[in-house]
Amino acid sequence: MGECLCEFESRSGHHRCEARRLAAAAERADVLPLLVCVETQIARELRFLPEVEDPDMTDTGARLRWAYESLLTEFGPQGWWPGGGPFEIMVGAVLTQNAAWRNAECAIERVREAGALTPAALAILPLGRLEQLVRPAGAWRRKARTLAALAETIEGEEGGLQGLLSRNPGLLRETLLAIRGIGPETADAMLLYAGGHPVFVVDAYTRRFVERHGIAHARARYAAIQELFIDALGHDADAFAECHALLVELGKRFCRPDPLCCECPLRKDLSKT
Repeated sequence: MGECLCEFESRSGHHRCEARRLAAAAERADVLPLLVCVETQIARELRFLPEVEDPDMTDTGARLRWAYESLLTEFGPQGWWPGGGPFEIMVGAVLTQNAAWRNAECAIERVREAGALTPAALAILPLGRLEQLVRPAGAWRRKARTLAALAETIEGEEGGLQGLLSRNPGLLRETLLAIRGIGPETADAMLLYAGGHPVFVVDAYTRRFVERHGIAHARARYAAIQELFIDALGHDADAFAECHALLVELGKRFCRPDPLCCECPLRKDLSKT
């Protein structure tokens, strides 16, 4: 229930962008769209110097490091997670499940205005009231129950929130996964962004990226994809947070369901798969 369930595209989907351009140009005898695409590629390659060194295509770790460095050069540091503190980050991780961040943010603000954005206040808030507050995030009944259970877990922990987040990462993850409505993606987001633990978060954007680049199948096991990034980036919480945020930005700008591959900053790697 805590996982983001999406219908992922096939790896061949990234070819649609160029195919449509070629077909349109041939049909209308109009080469302007192709010239615009070429100009965009040249402009991007001239914009940032020096260019990030090409990855070793036989080394998955090298390719992932190259992708991370290239996206960091292209987009700059993202400074994730948006939130005012560890508990707000944890609340946001639940509310953003299968929801746009702006809707989750609206729900967070409603909880804040109600004076309930602390574990103690949330734990005693009537469930019906909490459901109404988080309604903008969708699936409000399920998410309200999850947040109530999370708040109760924190309140029952010796040392409260800090005591919970200070646990061994493995034990902390098990505790979070035991809460109905929290799956691996949500739990890992809490570990990484609220607790600062070196855990990589695998979401729909990450799966789309690894599939289209032939790194892993989109339906590969969560842990298998996660391990690829851990091996590539080391146990570095800052790098994990930045890389995850950059892949989200990539997915929003270029690696969309209907992709813009010819403009993608990672097209060099994509063209070799």
